[in-house]
Amino acid sequence: MPDNHPDFDGTPAGHRWVQSLGELRKELLKGARQHQGKGVWFILPHGALVAMSSREDMRRVLRIARRESPTSDKGWEAWVREVQTFAKHLEVEGWTQTPDSSEGFQKCEVLFTEVYSDEQDEPLCSRCKKAPVADKGKFKEDLCVACAIELGNEEIHQKQLQRQKENAESTARSTPKPKPKKHL
Repeated sequence: MPDNHPDFDGTPAGHRWVQSLGELRKELLKGARQHQGKGVWFILPHGALVAMSSREDMRRVLRIARRESPTSDKGWEAWVREVQTFAKHLEVEGWTQTPDSSEGFQKCEVLFTEVYSDEQDEPLCSRCKKAPVADKGKFKEDLCVACAIELGNEEIHQKQLQRQKENAESTARSTPKPKPKKHL
């Protein structure tokens, strides 16, 4: 595949993943069972690390990460979409999602921890209706981490558009209009 990420190219062949996400899910589940506590990991061609392990209590934990964090709002928006895509295709929607940082997404790393069916009485996100609420009462509506970040990114984008509009209007008002030339 042309233009692979350097992290993919620098990874031993046994830890590179080029098949479908559905096949990746099967391999992750198998590896988590076989290597309890240690787990299994792969790097995908675009540079994402995807790993799964089993804890002592037999809960599976999926880790999605990138070596470098985005440097722009668009980059963070792409990260949120990437996490959502992995969550859907690896079938971990509804598992507890935790940024690996107390400040939220400060780096590109998120953990999904398996939730047993008898524990699913906790409230679910009011937007996606799948993931557990991150911090109940912290936002205007109860949101999971991914939806809170997505909503925050939408608000940032709207504020940027509003600022651009205000700047354009201000520039238009402050620019002197040319005086018509008098014809003799």
